Amino acid sequence: MSELKSKPASKPASKLGNSGDVFYRSVFTDSGLAPREAQLSMMACIDQALENNSIAVIEGGTGVGKTFAYLLPVLTLLSQEENLNLRVVIATATVTLQEQILKKDLPEILTMFRKSLGEKNPENNLDNNFPNISIEIAKGRGRYVCPQRLYGFHGSQQGDLSLYGIGEEESENNFKNKKNSKNNAQDSEIIDELQEKLSLGAWSGDRDELDQIIPQSLWSGLIAETSTCSNRRCSYFSECPYFKVKKNLSKAKLIITNHDLLLSDLALGSGVLLPELANTIYIIDEAHHFPQKTLGQFESETLLLGSKLWLRSLETYLPKWQQELKSSAGKLAECQKNIENLKINLDLLYQELEKFWGNSEEYFLFENMMGDSGEDLREKIILVLKNSQSIGAYLSEFHGELVQTQDKEIADFEKVVGLLGILIKKNYSLSRTLEMFLIPDQEPIAKWMTFNQELSVKKQDFILHAAWMTASELLKQFFWGKIKRPVILCSATLRTLGSFESYLKKAGLEADPRVSSQFFISPFNYQESFLNIPNMKNIPEGAESEKYVQEVIENIKNIINKNIENNKNIGGVLVLFASQKLLQEVLNNLEDAQKKFVLYQGQESKMALLSKHHENINKNIPSILFGLQSFSEGVDLPGKYCTHVVIVKLPFAPPTSPIERAYQKWLVTQNKNPFREHTLPEASLKLTQAVGRLIRRDGDVGEVTILDHRMMRKFYGKMLIKSLPNFKLNI
Repeated sequence: MSELKSKPASKPASKLGNSGDVFYRSVFTDSGLAPREAQLSMMACIDQALENNSIAVIEGGTGVGKTFAYLLPVLTLLSQEENLNLRVVIATATVTLQEQILKKDLPEILTMFRKSLGEKNPENNLDNNFPNISIEIAKGRGRYVCPQRLYGFHGSQQGDLSLYGIGEEESENNFKNKKNSKNNAQDSEIIDELQEKLSLGAWSGDRDELDQIIPQSLWSGLIAETSTCSNRRCSYFSECPYFKVKKNLSKAKLIITNHDLLLSDLALGSGVLLPELANTIYIIDEAHHFPQKTLGQFESETLLLGSKLWLRSLETYLPKWQQELKSSAGKLAECQKNIENLKINLDLLYQELEKFWGNSEEYFLFENMMGDSGEDLREKIILVLKNSQSIGAYLSEFHGELVQTQDKEIADFEKVVGLLGILIKKNYSLSRTLEMFLIPDQEPIAKWMTFNQELSVKKQDFILHAAWMTASELLKQFFWGKIKRPVILCSATLRTLGSFESYLKKAGLEADPRVSSQFFISPFNYQESFLNIPNMKNIPEGAESEKYVQEVIENIKNIINKNIENNKNIGGVLVLFASQKLLQEVLNNLEDAQKKFVLYQGQESKMALLSKHHENINKNIPSILFGLQSFSEGVDLPGKYCTHVVIVKLPFAPPTSPIERAYQKWLVTQNKNPFREHTLPEASLKLTQAVGRLIRRDGDVGEVTILDHRMMRKFYGKMLIKSLPNFKLNI
């Protein structure tokens, strides 16, 4: 693999009369802090990107201080008078990190910034406004309560709820669920408390500001989606928490958002939810998630026969709405004809799909849609798609007429808009999925169907799925091809096997002349810790697999016993498994005396497990955490809370999911080796993330044990070891 070399970092642009390096150092030293050299170098790299209007892809190892490294240059830039019209969007992978930046990192760095500028009492001015800089946080609608739904919760009647149903069966089930929820005294108390807080101004309507935990089943009934919101026609519009935030966003210079909201805005054409691309600088934090988040934004699925349920709702309500609105009867008749044809063509498509399903168990992957074997299927899809598109055009026009009826009285206007929005969304999912099915096979799109177990109809049904397998072209089309300002992408793990090449390909940046890539090594001393690779006799492949599992069990028993016996200096152990099956098998084979010290994923929530683990270690009680891939990232166990990370089996993703299978097959058609091109780089990334759970703070020491002798027996083993931090190797 050829490495895309980064340009050497030049001297930072002049800031506030001093060179960038001198000024940034002074920000730290004026607050009595010692600047980290890697952090200062990262700031210089960001300065260069801001000055050259380029795209910087930056990996900063654990402890570099990435957040401060991009916040300080950005705040410095925004504080200058010549940049009054400039805006910056920081996008993170999670709402949790958004909140951390707003409530912890920004206040700290603003205090330091002001001290360096000589302001008096800088701590007393930590609101969201810095000279010339207004700061706001941007989250999706799902984080904000809908006042109309909150205040109307107790008074909802069955008839009202049926308007939000998608058909008789679903409406009845939805009502039963709502009724059970309302009969729950605890839910009722929560609603009363939320109503009081919102009405008194003690709560902004943001879910993340609440101290109490709101069950998702309850919260989902208190929010409105774009398709179900009546916008300015709503009687609560002026006090709507979401629209209040949106109004503030239009004035903000620094916006902290998440990948999902940014991608939603890009999909809508930019400038709908966030500032327009033209005059905005983007900081993409946790950038290793960005390509995968992009794929999630553009995937699509639809029920087949289940579509008849919402079509039945259309047939019921459209004539009533048309009569009230006095819209064209001729267009309604044409839509009704399309609805009838669509129901017929859905049955024909279903019959065709039955031929493909055969003896499939979990899913059926379509591999040759454009070949002769797919001709009949394509014809049936085209018929359904034409009907759906015609219905969609009518519904969009009708929706436009509806929202323009400012001077007309429409009974239950808000509920009509809500139901119409749901029906438009259902129809769009159908047409969008089928459109993706008709995209030529040479494009990297996975197309598959699954059996639907939950639909309350007598006949079985299929769900059709379509998803892009690589984000490269999507990001080129919706983001890289439209940006006019610098973009900074940063993370602790962007390189795989020591190179940025794989990431740049996934992100659609491999041939972009604006890109420079740079990595900054962690300041932590890994040489005081060990990487153990036990000399196991078996590997998890072929005939050796069963014996390998037995070796794993014995090794983990020994590790647990060693931890228990070391009662004078107890340290936490994190054991990471590649599958739930293997985790359970090891757990089942432990002795009772060992098992009582084990906390395992699935036993309780992740937060509860980590809390109990901390509690045990604080009491000097042995604590061993058994976790899956989700524990390999975002788990922070510094010092004594994790002194040993055990990795059971290298994290190679098995080609069992439809997208994984389809992608590997597609790579072959492109004359590429799936293992070298995809499987190995992904495993390298996951392994680096897993190993990164050990050293979290300066002074942390411990050991990593990899229970997979392929690290020594296979050609890629040395490559994987070389890509890991510089531990002392113990083999």
